[in-house]
Amino acid sequence: MILTQGFILFAVLTGAVIFFFLAWRASSGRPWLKVGGMSLAVLMTVLTAWHMILSTSAKQVYVNWSPDRTWRVVTYRLPMYWGPPGSSSDAPGFSRLYDAEGRCRAHVNLSMVQSGDVNWFPDCVEIGVKTFYFSALR
Repeated sequence: MILTQGFILFAVLTGAVIFFFLAWRASSGRPWLKVGGMSLAVLMTVLTAWHMILSTSAKQVYVNWSPDRTWRVVTYRLPMYWGPPGSSSDAPGFSRLYDAEGRCRAHVNLSMVQSGDVNWFPDCVEIGVKTFYFSALR
């Protein structure tokens, strides 16, 4: 099972909220612990919300099918809210590998989405610099 970044951020946010409540209960003479716990919970909430906004605003830019049409790689581009002039094609993104049933089997983060950099081989696929073997994904 593949853990996505959203799930990991949600788990960290949950841990921050639990820490906040434990710190609130145990800080009966230590106000700095309440402030620290509250600051951590607010920071994790903002980071999680920012990640969710970015990942839901991703746009599909490439679809690359395997030669036998049983696998496909879909590449998404994340919006770039700021960048130097001339760097519009340097936007970050991610690629997902789907099987014939439409289940996501792999996820790769890309620092720059410039082209659908996918190479198909009989037993594996290369997405960017990562290689996924089909036998391990079934």
